[in-house]
Formats: sequence, structure tokens, C-alpha cells
Amino acid sequence: MLGQTLTVKVVEKPGAVEPSLLPIAVQGFGGVISVSLALVLVFYFRSRRATQKVLASRRALEGEMQQKTVLETELNQVFTRMDLATEAGKLGIWTWELATQLVTWNARMYELFDVPKAVIPTPEIWKSRIHPDDLNRVLELADKVMKGEAEFDTQFRVLRSSGVGYVQSAARVERDPSQVRQLTGLYWDTTEQRRLEEALRTSEESVRLLLNSTGEAIYGINLEGICTFANPACAKMLGWEDPQVLVGQSMHYLVHHSRADGTPITLEECRIHTSYRLGSPVHTDDECLWRADGSFFPVEYWSYPQVSEQGVQGAVVTFIDITERRAAQKTIEHLATHDTLTDLPTLRLANDRLATALAQAKRRREKTALLFIDLDGFKGVNDTWGHEAGDQVLKTVASRMRAVLRESDTAARIGGDEFLVILPNLVDREAARFVAEKILEQILLPIPGQHWTAQVGASVGIAVYPEDADQAEELWRKADSAMYRVKKGGKQGIVFFSQNSGGSDLDDK
Repeated sequence: MLGQTLTVKVVEKPGAVEPSLLPIAVQGFGGVISVSLALVLVFYFRSRRATQKVLASRRALEGEMQQKTVLETELNQVFTRMDLATEAGKLGIWTWELATQLVTWNARMYELFDVPKAVIPTPEIWKSRIHPDDLNRVLELADKVMKGEAEFDTQFRVLRSSGVGYVQSAARVERDPSQVRQLTGLYWDTTEQRRLEEALRTSEESVRLLLNSTGEAIYGINLEGICTFANPACAKMLGWEDPQVLVGQSMHYLVHHSRADGTPITLEECRIHTSYRLGSPVHTDDECLWRADGSFFPVEYWSYPQVSEQGVQGAVVTFIDITERRAAQKTIEHLATHDTLTDLPTLRLANDRLATALAQAKRRREKTALLFIDLDGFKGVNDTWGHEAGDQVLKTVASRMRAVLRESDTAARIGGDEFLVILPNLVDREAARFVAEKILEQILLPIPGQHWTAQVGASVGIAVYPEDADQAEELWRKADSAMYRVKKGGKQGIVFFSQNSGGSDLDDK
């Protein structure tokens, strides 16, 4: 350490040390230890692998147990739901094992077949509850089902203490490879359904009878205007023999396409379609419908929206032919404005037509003449041959007057044996004189009766618009004045009112 070198030299001295067994023993013990340790390790790893396998198997078993528990829970839930469903649906569930003839029912089956719950169900009890009229049919169907020739899905009647009920049944066959093992099925009560169906059929039959027997025409249309039904009265009025011909057709384009004058009616204008578009009823009596042969007739119709829980589904239309009513209305209107004996216009209608004629004459700058006619010798006819002869004379005079007048002219009976004639659209006064002469000629002709022949004359006074007057009332007065001038002058003549002397002079024929 201080820069010096120390050297130690060992010299083996012969015979000084004896040989030792310890290394050999240590070596042998080490070998034993190594072998033992190896065996321990082998056993350890084998045990560990076995333990791992056991743990894995245990974990797998636990998983399977858990899965089994989940499946059992789900299965129980399914069964619970099925029980709830069968209870809610009031379904009867049954099985029939053919080998043992064992029949199993749920609680609902006892109610459906009206069997006390203390009774053990058997095929004989089941058969005894089926209505005798349906039993053979049901048994034959069951036999075919077991042979694979049919499906069990049928309805039949059952006998109950409260009366006859109806059930619907569906079943399936469970088979072994060689034979049928059992039948399993469902039953549900359809008694109320059958009652409602029967009530509906009765109601529909009542409606059908009502539709078929009513004199009113009735048809229905959907939202596209297509006919869904029609009664016989509807088909007959429209010229069709079978109401079914109308079903499926567009009623608008078939029978309601045009007005009486031929102008088309669009769907937007159609009041029948308006009823369901707006959801409100429509009624009118100023339109027409068209028949199968192309003719038309006036109608009064009502269109009612057809409404259900889903909303408006279409419309129901009822209509009647008002041809006779229109004719009656025209007759009433005619009688109100025409003389019942001669069928000539009355004073009221004559005044209306005179006002119209004067208004037109003013616009067109034309002349209009008013003829006041009073028969001469008429009283003698009544006194000699009676009032029936007088009536015949008046009718004949009226007919002869109409024969010489234009369509635009008007002849009216204003009372007794007095008549009025309106002549519009005249060129001059001479045209009025010409017509007056024709009328007088016809009146002077003999009038034959059954046992008599009469002859009368007439006094005719004429006033002309606008020379004599420009108002209807004044024209009346002046025509009447001219007629009385004829009467005073000896009767049977034609006189114009003259303004040459301030209205006091008359222009005689």
C-alpha cells in the first residue's frame, strides 16, 4: 500500500491433508434436490392446469346457470303474458291426448261450455255441450284434421243454461312419426259478435227494404264521385233497369253533366259535390238530371255529406222528378194571369205586357198601339140563348182574335165582353188599323152553337204611342175614349184617338 509488494506462496506439503467425502455427498444431495424440485414443478404445473380447467368449467357452469335462469325468467314472462293474453282475450285453451283420451282445459273453457269447474273434462262432456245440429259436422271435421285432410277452424253452437251460444275454434295436430298424439287448440266466444252481425244484417235488410220501397230516388257516392249504391227508384227515373249498372260509375258525368240548355256543369260548380267538399247539406230545385236515352227532366235534390269516425266519406243524394210539379206551377201561374173562360191574359198581365211594350218602343223608337174592343149585341145572345151561349161566343171571339195576331201581340179579356189588344213594334198607325180591321172581320162572322147561331159586332178604339200618349195609363184612357166614341156613333166601327183638336176630336174610320 506504501509502494511495497507482498507475495504469499502456498506450498502443498505431501501427506499433510487427507481426502474428504463431503463434496460427493453435497453433489448427491444436490442431485436429489434437483430431481425433487423438478418433480414438484411438474406436479405444480399439472395441478395448476387442472385448477384452471376446474375454474374454467366452473365459470362455464356458472354462465350456463345464469343463462338458464335468464331463460327460465323469460319463459315465465312469456307464460305470464300468454296467461294475461288468454285472460284478456277470454280464450279457452284445450288439449286432447288421443292415446289416453285425457282432456285438459283452462278455466275459460268451463265458462265457454257452461261446465262446473269440479267436473273433470272428457271428450263425452265436450260432445254433450255441442248443439246436436252441429255435432256431426264438428266430429267429421276433427276426423279429417287427424287424417291430414283439413284444418280445424270452425264455428259451432254450444248449449248453455242461459241459452244457445256460439264459439269459434282453431286447433292443430301434434304427431309422432307413426300416429297422431294429441290435438291442441283455442276457443273464443262469438255469441255477442253473432248477435251484432245479426242485428247489422237485420238493419241492412231494413235499410234495403226502405231504399227499395221508397218512391224517392237515392244513390251514394264516394269522395271520387263514384256511385256506391243506388235504389230501384233512382235507376227507374234515370232510365236504367238495374240499379247495379250505376254502381262504379261517375254519377256527375253520367247524369249531372249539363244544365237544361246544354251548358256543361264542371265538378267545381256541381252542388252535389259541394256538399261533401264543404261538409254541409245542399238542396236545390232548379237543376235537371239526364236519362240513359239522353233526355233530361227537372229535379229537386238533397245532397248530404256521408260522415263516419274517419271523416267525410262521400255523399248521399236523394232526388225527385218535379216535372208534374213544374207543370202544375205553370198551370197555377197561368190561371192567376189568364181568364179561365177564354184563356186570354187578364187585366193584370195585360198591364205588365203594355209596360214592357212601351219600354221597348221607347228604346227602339217604335210605335205601339192599344186597341180597346167592346162587343156589340152580346147582351142579346145571353138574353136569347142563355149564358152558355154567351160563354161560347166569348171563347170563339177570343180564338179568332188570337188567330190574326202575331206572337209578339197580346189579346186580353179585361171584363165581361171587353177585350184589349196590344200591338208592339209598329211602323205606323196604318199597321194598327190593318190589324183592327182583321179582328173586326173575324168577330162579324156568324158563331154557330148546338141549336143556335149568333152574330155580334164590335166597337174598337185605338190609341198609339207616342203620338197619343207616352204613359200606359194615359194610353188606356184615350183608347177607351175612342171606343166610347164609336158606341155613341152607332157602334160597330174602328176609331183612332185624334190630337188635332186637343184630344176632343176623333179620327173615324
